[in-house]
Amino acid sequence: MITIKKYANRRLYNVNTSCYITLSQLSEMVRKGQKIQVLDAKSGQDLTRPTLVQVILEIEQEGRQMLPVDVLSQIIAAYKSPIEPLLSRYLERTMASFTRLHPLASQALESSLDAISQNHNFAPDKSAEARPNLPNQSLPNQNLAENEAIKALQDEMEMLKDRLKSIEK
Repeated sequence: MITIKKYANRRLYNVNTSCYITLSQLSEMVRKGQKIQVLDAKSGQDLTRPTLVQVILEIEQEGRQMLPVDVLSQIIAAYKSPIEPLLSRYLERTMASFTRLHPLASQALESSLDAISQNHNFAPDKSAEARPNLPNQSLPNQNLAENEAIKALQDEMEMLKDRLKSIEK
């Protein structure tokens, strides 16, 4: 765990490397998967949560708006309500599942797209229309390949759904 001290002047000091860092550097550390803890330099109070919210605010102000207004409104509405602890646990578990399953889902989608692109386009061969007297032999093979690709996508989606259900239990 990397310990960061936050001073009254809002400067951040990385205790592990003995140097000051910026919020964007802190953001990069988090993106790399490094565990951080931000402590008030004077009192030792844990400031990790408000500092991470500050990082999100900075990113959102740069124009990368990932959090929809409706979602932010719903989160604010949940504060000081009976569902606050439930929503907190739900968000934590959902993000953990998303982080764990994202590579699998990306890989499955990439594989499916590769299979589809290997089978060219979904449109029938235009040159076959120009030769109505010749039998169209590529179309049945293409339809078969398309059906196989669609079936593979469906199977992968079912597998991902089953994994997600087992993880959420």
